[in-house]
Formats: sequence, structure tokens, C-alpha cells
Amino acid sequence: MRTYSHPRSPAGAVARVLSAVLGLLASSLLDPTTATSAESNPVLWVTPALTRTGPIDVAATAASISLHTARGESESFQVIVRAPAGGLSNVDVSVSDLVGPNGAVIASTRLALFREHYALVTSSSLDLGGSNRPLPKGFYPDALIPFVDPATGRRLSGATFTAAPFSVQEGHNQPIWIDVAVPRTSVAGTYTGTVTVTSAGGSAQIGIQMTVWAFSLPIAPALKSSFGFHGANQSSRLNAALLLEHRLMPFQVDPSVPGDLPASGLNAIGLPFWSTADPVAGTISAPPSVSALRAAAQTWPAGVETYEYAADEIDGYVPRINDSLKAWSRNVHAAGSKMLVTVMPDPSLYDDGSGSGRSAVDIWVMLPKQAVAAAAHTAEVLAKGDEVWSYNCLVQDPSSPKWELDFAPVNYRIQPGFLNQRFAFSGLLYYSVDLWGRDPWNVPNQVVDGQFNYPGEGMLVYPGSLVGLTQVVPSMRLKWLRDGVDDFDYIAMLKARGQGDWAMQLVSSVASDWSNWSKDPQAVEAVRVQLGQRLDSLARAATPANPWPSDRETGLDSALNLQWSTVSNATRYDIFIGTDSAALSLYSSVSPTSPTAATMSAPVYNLHASTTYYWKVVAFIGSIPSSGPTWSFATKATPDTKPPVISAVSASRITARSATIIWTTSESADSHVQYGTTSAYGVSSILDTALVTSHSVTLNGLSRKTFYHYRVMSRDAAGNLATSIDGVGVIGRSIDATPRDTSAGDFTFTTADEDLGGKNGCGFGAGIALLGLASIFACLRPSRSWHFR
Repeated sequence: MRTYSHPRSPAGAVARVLSAVLGLLASSLLDPTTATSAESNPVLWVTPALTRTGPIDVAATAASISLHTARGESESFQVIVRAPAGGLSNVDVSVSDLVGPNGAVIASTRLALFREHYALVTSSSLDLGGSNRPLPKGFYPDALIPFVDPATGRRLSGATFTAAPFSVQEGHNQPIWIDVAVPRTSVAGTYTGTVTVTSAGGSAQIGIQMTVWAFSLPIAPALKSSFGFHGANQSSRLNAALLLEHRLMPFQVDPSVPGDLPASGLNAIGLPFWSTADPVAGTISAPPSVSALRAAAQTWPAGVETYEYAADEIDGYVPRINDSLKAWSRNVHAAGSKMLVTVMPDPSLYDDGSGSGRSAVDIWVMLPKQAVAAAAHTAEVLAKGDEVWSYNCLVQDPSSPKWELDFAPVNYRIQPGFLNQRFAFSGLLYYSVDLWGRDPWNVPNQVVDGQFNYPGEGMLVYPGSLVGLTQVVPSMRLKWLRDGVDDFDYIAMLKARGQGDWAMQLVSSVASDWSNWSKDPQAVEAVRVQLGQRLDSLARAATPANPWPSDRETGLDSALNLQWSTVSNATRYDIFIGTDSAALSLYSSVSPTSPTAATMSAPVYNLHASTTYYWKVVAFIGSIPSSGPTWSFATKATPDTKPPVISAVSASRITARSATIIWTTSESADSHVQYGTTSAYGVSSILDTALVTSHSVTLNGLSRKTFYHYRVMSRDAAGNLATSIDGVGVIGRSIDATPRDTSAGDFTFTTADEDLGGKNGCGFGAGIALLGLASIFACLRPSRSWHFR
């Protein structure tokens, strides 16, 4: 890594050229308010992401595009708007929902639109000849002006550069970049939609067809990386989030930034310490303490690799700082972190001096030309378990990929994925993404190394202030790097599924080595599609299946043992369950206990009754997820174990030979009465099976003036039986015994006009309880109400 001063203001002829060119830009290409004369419909065509279209390139004819993508991936394409005679004004762009299998929808809000902004390269990059040479000077689309604020979703307007509406000068082109962020929940299959371009003179449409494969990219990419913001830009959470959105890791994040970045895919982060190394003088500052390093590392959760970027580009100077660098390494290792140094593997650093045998450098970072020179030592450190990353800077050889603005887009795509995988490199480093000059939107930063020019060096984002944002905005080059990171994941997923040899044969066809790699974007994309198609077929054949309970099964208990068929080579299964199919929560994780097991299972408990549950199983082959479909089942109602509550029991409509017993229950139940002259009853009414809450049973064939015991019984639909307490009374025209308080056993009855015993009553003393029932009733007086229990 090197740092460079910003170029001074151009002078002389260069200044005059720039002034004229920028005037042209302001009057025609970039000013959305430019007036035009008579208009007709815009001319549209579509291009893939790896194609650049200049402001006056000849129109193409492609009216639709076919895309392929994984779930959780962002796939891009471009719509080119060309102005016919008379030009275009008040131009705007919109997208439809993408509609897929069985009405599945990827909402239009998942399609992000940007107007591409042209910058002028007045002097080409250093040309070393060879197989990878810079393109001619001229206008290059790179900065992306967003149509909406990514944080709020609101349309941006009123800034220096506004995405839309815009104008296009007659015979000129305006490219529109479109990102499709495919949800992880999307149904696999083919989706279609349209892009509509309107203008003051008319409108036109472009068709989109997108195949969503049946596998998902991991949230955290397999490729580690370190891309540097500097100054105030480093303290912005939105800036860090933008890099993560493009699957690249910020070098460092200010401690004041909220700590939710790991959920966005953060896999590696640098610690906030830097050595004042002077390799020429052979000096390096003392290392931070173990406690300070440990505290910084523990800011980040498990799963986020932390590293200390302790020294930079020390090749040739290692003997001078060897011991001091090892002192840093020992402290870093004791703190549980790793040492990253941009240096070729050096045997003198293969041991940190702690006695552990661990290398002093854990992450060796090299330029392509260094990777070629150090191939033998690279194999040694990889065999030790160290990591090796690649990085990019300036134009330092004639053949490897270059990240200057005036090199072909495939330069950005080929290094992160295909070439890194080709050499088993696990990371990617770039020292700066915001090394801006005074006017980066129009004149790309001209990094000068002596007499040489490097347009766009160290800048992959643009200041957002000119578009009305506080955070930076992306470049097209950042998008190409993102796609390269996705390529790395495709290959890593295939390796995890035992398809590594096949995948690497394909990779070698477009990325043989750092000097021999394909400059044909169609060939590169064709390899990526083949990799994706193989992953798609593997995902469809190797996802959890054959569930129990079977899909949509009902009447299940509140505790179940979920089961499914195993997936070959899976090391873990995550079980998700919930009552909303779109918001399942992780319930548990299980691992196979036998490599030959045909099925897996996981118990679930405390499910609610009468509830529909949705569930799915995600198998992990290494770190690569393979999700099964979402299934459902329904639990049965809660078992009813409570009997009805009986109340208001009474006898009514009493005749000489019959009586009607009535009562109520708290729930629907059948009706049954037991009765007899003793508490053993002995006689039952015919069971009335009708389930009611108001009950009435008539007893016939009773003996006149006879004392009867009776009780009522009711059974609910679940079979729970309720029985009243014993009720007693003399059945006939003379006495009506009616329970009034079943809980206390207190009853009342009324004597008729006739004197049952022929007497006017008896005087009972304290011994009334010793008298027989017959004697009691013989003493009752007529026309009176009586209580007994």
C-alpha cells in the first residue's frame, strides 16, 4: 500500500481542456434541466453489468435481458436511454414487480435504480504493454446517482446531481444501472417484469427475465476483505453498511458506530492500532498491550475475525524489523487476534518466538506480481494454516488485473473470485475507497507517481453531498467487485459439496494464472452461470425432505418429534418454526450422530392447541446453507377434562304419580336422573343424549306420598361426567321437595292443604334428628314451607 498526495490543479493546456470539457458536461450530458426541441420516444436497449456504454456509442438492439441469480444475491443490468432527433427532456425510469412461479413476487422496491454519471479521463493510466493495457482517455461512466435515499426510500431531488428527471442531448446516451436484490425467501423459478422509461415526448419499455436458483448465498461471504475509509468517512455507520451491502469489509469502524454490523455479513475487521514502522531505518514502535488488544478484539462477537494491520510493504526490510515485528505478533496472538502484513511469505517470520510454532504473520497479503514471485513460499504458509490475501495498487505489472478507471470492467470481477480461488487465497485488500481529489464527480482522482497517471486510484465511492446524502454513494466498480465476491462464494459452496475439482476446472478456463485470464466478460459470465446451475441442481436434490408430520397434517399433540430425511455431507441442521410462514424463528440446531443416518429428528414442546405452525429445516454443509421448503401442521384442541357445572336443580309439575326434574349446566351435556326410596337409588331415567344446557327429565310411575332420593347427571361431549348431590323429597301432590342450595345441601318444600299425618303437628325437641323420616313427615303441618338438610 502506498499513500499519495492529491494532484495539484491542472495548468496550461490541460486546464483549458478540462474547462472546455466540463462546460460540455454541464450543458449537455449531466444537467437534467437541459432544454430540448421536438421529441419522440426514447430509444432503449439493455446491457449486462460488465458492459460500459459511452455517451455517444452506437445504439444496440437488445430489448430484453435474461438474468440468473441465487437467493440473497444482488444481480445487476443496465438500461441505456438514447435521445432521438430533438433530444429528450423530463425523462424518468420506473420498474415493475417481478412476478414468478404461482404468483410469487419480488417487489419493485427490491430493484434499486441509479443514473450513471460520466467522468473524464484526460490522461490514461501507465501502459506497460503486455496483455492488460489501459483503454483510451475519454468519458467513463462510474459514479452512481441513486433515485431514492437508501435509508428512507424517499425520492431524492434538489441536489447538484439528481437521478431523475433528466434530459439527454440528441444522439447521446444515458445509462441507468439497476440492482435486483433477491430476497432470501424468494421461490425458485423464473420471474418477469418491465422497465419503463417515460419522457416529455413518449415512453418505451424493456423486458426483464430473471431465473432465481434454489440456493442462497451466505449472509457473510466466504471471502474476507479489508477496504479502507479514512478520516470522518470511517466514523459513518452508513458508509460501513454500504461496503457490507457490496459484500466487502471496512478496514476499521469507529467505536461510536452502532454494533449491528455483524448481522449484515461482517466477517473480518481491523483493530485500531498502527505501528510507526520505518522499515528503511529498521525501527518500529512498541506494540500495544495484550489487554488493550484484547479489549479491542472483544468489541466484536465470535465469528468476526479480528486482525492487526501492523506493518505495510516491508519486503526487503524484514531482517531490520524482524524481532520488533515478532513482539507485536506475540501480543496480538495472546489477545486472540491475527497479524496482517502486506509482505511476501518470509521463512524468517514462520515462527513468532512464543514456542507455539505459529507464524509471526497470520495473513500474508501480496500483489499479483508478488504472488507469482513467492509461489513456493506461499504453498508453505498455506500448508501451515496461514491465510494468504491478494491486493491491488497502481499499475505494477503488464498482465494482472488493474483497478484504474480506464481498464476494462472484467479487471474488477476476475480478481476477487476466480483468481483468488485459483490460488487458494482467502481475502482481498484495498487501501482506500475514498481518496478523492478536488472534483471527483467530474475529474477522477489523478494519482501521480512521478510522471505516471492512475485515474480512479484509491476511490471506489463518491461523496454523497452532491446528490443530497450524508453518506457516500457507490461506483460501478464497487458493483463489479461485489460480483467477484459472489463468484468466490459459488466456488466455495461447490467445494463444500464435493464439487471442487469440477468447479476449479471451469475456473481455470477463464483464470489460469495472474497473467492469463479472460478479458471476455461473456466467457466469465458463462462460467458463473454454469457454477450456479450446478449449485441449483444440487440444492434441489439435496435439501431436507420427507417431513413428519407430513405437510398440512392436523390434529397433532402439543409435543412432537419433528423428522426429515438427511442431506449428504450436512454437519448441522437448523430448525425454524413459527405461526407466520414469513417470519420463522430459529428453534434449535441438531447435528447428525451417524454419517449413515437416513433421517434426523428434533423435539418441539409446549405448542399451543388449535394452532397452525410452519416449519423448515436448513442443512449446513460446512458453512453453506441448503434450505428445505416450508411445511405446516396444526395441533388439536386442548383436551377437555373439566365436567359441566350443575346448578338450579328442582322438581316441578308434580302429580300423584310423576314429577319433572329440571336443572342447568355450564356447557352442553346430556340428561339423566337416578332416583329411588333410598340413597342407593336403584332406578334410572332413560338417557337423553341431546347435548343441551337446560335439562328436563320427567319421572313416571312414582308412588304417591312416598319419600324419594334423586340426583341428576350430565356428561359433556368430551365424556366428562357431573353429578349433583343427593336431593330428597316426597313425590306426589302433597309435598314438593326442591333443592335450593346444592352446595350447602339445604332444601325447601311446601306441604299441601291436606294433613299427611292426621295431626296438627308435633313438637320436636332436641331429639328430632333421632326420629325416622316417616315420623318427621307424619308431624308436618299443612300449607307450610319447610327447610331441611
